[in-house]
Amino acid sequence: MDELVEEKLDYLRKTIDGIAKATEELEVKRGITQRPTYVMLENLNAATTYLEHILTSLRMQVEEVDRYAGIEATKEEEKKKEDTMFR
Repeated sequence: MDELVEEKLDYLRKTIDGIAKATEELEVKRGITQRPTYVMLENLNAATTYLEHILTSLRMQVEEVDRYAGIEATKEEEKKKEDTMFR
């Protein structure tokens, strides 16, 4: 489960780095050296919202994995009980 979370986080880091590089290249290409404060705040708000959605998605995936693991563990316990009852 930890590997899955790490894999998702690595993917997100690479995505964020790619977006930052592309933004920087675009700014250089257009000759933008300084952005107004409201634009930076708007971008920060959008990025924060995006990251909140990602975290929510990761939490849901972790809960789903936990739930699946719990179901599988319960099935195994039931099989063991049935096996001991029929012996």
